[in-house]
Amino acid sequence: MKKRITLILSVLCLLALVVALASCGHEHAFKAEWASDATDHWHVCEVEGDECAEVSGKAAHTFAEKAKVEATCTAVGELTEACSVCGFEKKTEIPMVAHDYADATCTAPKTCKNCPATEGEALGHDEEYLDIAPTCTEEGYTAITCTRCDYTSTKDPVAALGHDEEYEVIAPTCTETGITNITCSRCDYTSTKDITDALGHDEQYEVIAPTCTETGITNITCSRCDYTSTKDITDALGHDEQYEVIAPTCTETGITNVTCSRCDYTTTKDVTEPTRHKSVEGVCEACGKTINKAEASAIDSVTASHEAGGTGNIDKLFDGIKTSTGIYTIGGTEYSPVAVDDFLTIVLKAEVYMNEIVIWQTGNWSYADIYFYDADGNQTGKVGVVYDNILEGAGDSKAKYARLDAAVKVKSIKIVCTGLKWNDGKTEKTSEIEIYVNECVKDHAWIEATCLEVKHCGLCGLTEGELADHVYNTEDAVEGVDYEITTAPTCVTEGVKTYKCKVCAELATNTDYIVAVDKIDHNYDVKGETTAPTCITKGYTTYSCSAGACGTTENRDSVDEIDHKYDVKGETTAPTCITKGYTTYSCSAGACGTTENRDYVDEIQHNYSIAGDVTDPTCSAEGYTTYSCSAGECGLTENKDFTIRAAHELVPVNEFDIVRCAVCQNTYRNVTTIVTTGNGALCLGCGEEQCVCNVNVEWNGYIKPSDPEQLTANVAFTKTEVAEKESALEIGCGLIKLTSESEANYTIVIGDTTIEVSGTEVYVDLYKYESVKSVTITSDADAQVVFYEILK
Repeated sequence: MKKRITLILSVLCLLALVVALASCGHEHAFKAEWASDATDHWHVCEVEGDECAEVSGKAAHTFAEKAKVEATCTAVGELTEACSVCGFEKKTEIPMVAHDYADATCTAPKTCKNCPATEGEALGHDEEYLDIAPTCTEEGYTAITCTRCDYTSTKDPVAALGHDEEYEVIAPTCTETGITNITCSRCDYTSTKDITDALGHDEQYEVIAPTCTETGITNITCSRCDYTSTKDITDALGHDEQYEVIAPTCTETGITNVTCSRCDYTTTKDVTEPTRHKSVEGVCEACGKTINKAEASAIDSVTASHEAGGTGNIDKLFDGIKTSTGIYTIGGTEYSPVAVDDFLTIVLKAEVYMNEIVIWQTGNWSYADIYFYDADGNQTGKVGVVYDNILEGAGDSKAKYARLDAAVKVKSIKIVCTGLKWNDGKTEKTSEIEIYVNECVKDHAWIEATCLEVKHCGLCGLTEGELADHVYNTEDAVEGVDYEITTAPTCVTEGVKTYKCKVCAELATNTDYIVAVDKIDHNYDVKGETTAPTCITKGYTTYSCSAGACGTTENRDSVDEIDHKYDVKGETTAPTCITKGYTTYSCSAGACGTTENRDYVDEIQHNYSIAGDVTDPTCSAEGYTTYSCSAGECGLTENKDFTIRAAHELVPVNEFDIVRCAVCQNTYRNVTTIVTTGNGALCLGCGEEQCVCNVNVEWNGYIKPSDPEQLTANVAFTKTEVAEKESALEIGCGLIKLTSESEANYTIVIGDTTIEVSGTEVYVDLYKYESVKSVTITSDADAQVVFYEILK
């Protein structure tokens, strides 16, 4: 279709060209350059003049920006555009723009930022005046500044005041001259006059006599100053010694105590060791103390040696026939010396003091040397002993005491055989050795307490503490060994198991070790009646116990209950403000009597419309009216119609500006405030520029006191030039106190709340607004603002 239209157009153009050629009578040839007017451009026929008016390619200009001169506030601009096809240009005027004025200043009117044009007049200086008081050396004047620029000037000079001299007369001292100091009450000027000579010392004397250890001396002081000196030093006397001699005992050291007859000097000398106990047949001959016989468990080791001896020595020393060897028994273990110079070494578990051992001899006599050694291996004693022949017959025995003259330190004992003689016909030839310990040197050979014996030293017999508890084995216990079944269990009663002590085998009386034994199981194997299930009970079969005559039964073979069928519609209960409404349905599946509530209806809303008690406001709580709910018997109430709290009845507590409400007993303190002015910041509470205050009061530049000293504590402000002043506080919970010399009206804005109050002394309670931290106060008269914080 598109090709067909193009073909038709081409034919029409050819026909038009034929007609044109026929009309002007020649064939057209068009010039290459463009002809144009204000709106169009085209090519003309090369036949000049009016002979041919034919044109080619005529079309409207397509303009684009070629050049641009921007307009200003003093000249118009110009936009030049050119046709992108033929180059034809056109120019368009751009109107002037408005002046861009900078703000007027104190010395210049509004002035255009782009040209010298101005508008209006200069503002002139907005002068502020500050009176600078004259000082002692500098004249006073009024300083002039501008609030808008850095302009400064002065006027009204006032002559310097000169010094206001004050005099301080300082009297002369012993070493310093007197003088009169001059200062100025208004500045730091100082000077001096009237110098007088020093007085010299007025000496006083204190004579101190010598003592045993201190020299004598005369101390010199002055009655007017702290001057000190000394003279006349004499030697110390030395001690007048007195002596008390205390002799040693078995257990206590001997000592000589030295004292002085003139002073409290004491010392000691000539310390002697205790004499120690001296055992004679197991009793100390000095103090009568019974000496302990060492236990076998306190002996560390016993060693026999047969390396040194030879039997030939025995035959030469003694007559008779040796029928058997002698046997020494220590702690149940036998040791047999068989020849002369055989020896027995006994090592104790701790070093002790001793002087005596006893050997019980049976069936023979013999000779021995006994050596004693301390813990370092040094020999501390030696004694020889003869065991008498026993003629009364076999089995009889006689004790032989081996005894040193004094108690010595002993860690080990060595018994060396020096001769043996066996009695003819005797069959028992033994010796039992007993070691008697006077006392332990340092360490004891402790034997821990059991349920039979308290903790004690196996050597010296010292006891400590009490009997230990019985020991019971409750882990992997074996019947008959660790415990007994004292009461047998049945299928209806528990049995009793009682543990035995591992040490003494005694049955426990402690209830922790008398424990119950589980009952034996019932054997429910005798089948009985079967009960069918209902809608509220399961079905089951009853079995009796065959394990004994207990008479108990057990229900087994349970069958689930049949379902309830709640299809009998009953009463409908209406909803209240605290309970939902519902319809009750009964079960028709049996005689169970159960019901189910269905078809619930939501509770109705509470209606707090019955006015009740009215609670009056107090200084610590708001007032309100209590309303009861009329929608049902819920008993609920709601407090409404709140009234503002009553004013506190404040009374001073102490001189530190603490006040307390006489009604609610809330206590408040003056947090003090900061007042900010052009002259600096002074605290209303302390008058200092720096203080620890958590409340700031800003007067926003409205206060212009003539003298900054008016901003001290408890001094009212002088209002100048303005009718009101405004204060903004950063607060916590507490009170605002407003004080004025005359009746004043205040507007207090706390967040979105505005309060109007008046009076010469007003308290505003901020308790209800404790979450608000910004307060603005406006007053129509002079007033002091103080914030009181609740003491926590």
